[in-house]
Amino acid sequence: MKNTKRLTLLSALLLAISFGAGTALAETPIQPAAESIQAQIEYNAEKPAKKVLFSTPQYELILFAFDAGQGLKGHAVPFAAYIQVIEGEGVLMLEDKPVTIKAGEGFALPAGVPHSVKAPGRFKMLLLKQLGKL
Repeated sequence: MKNTKRLTLLSALLLAISFGAGTALAETPIQPAAESIQAQIEYNAEKPAKKVLFSTPQYELILFAFDAGQGLKGHAVPFAAYIQVIEGEGVLMLEDKPVTIKAGEGFALPAGVPHSVKAPGRFKMLLLKQLGKL
C-alpha cells in the first residue's frame, strides 16, 4: 500500500511537471512551457544524451535521448522511479526480462529491482527518480 501511494505520487508529480506546473518549487529552472519536451534534447551518436529538467532534494526529472543501440547499464537503486516514453520505443530490462515501452506509455520501477534500458531504435524518455525518503 505504501509503495502504491509513492508510485501514485510519482506519477502525479511527473504529469504536473510535464504540463508546466510546479515551476515555483523547482530548484533547477524549467524552460518555458511553450517549448515541447522532445525539442529540449537532441540525439548524440556517441552516448545517450541527458538533461536534468527539474531537481529538488527529494526528486529529479531527467530527459534522455537514446540513439539506436545505446542504453543504460544494469543497476538497482534504493528508491522508486518512473519512466515515461515520449518518442519512439525502448526496452526496459527488469531482472533480465524485457518489457517494451512505447511513446505515450509509462512504467513504475519499484525500489531495489535490477533494471537496464536498451534502445533498438531512437527514443526519448523522461525519468522521474526519487532521491531520498519522503
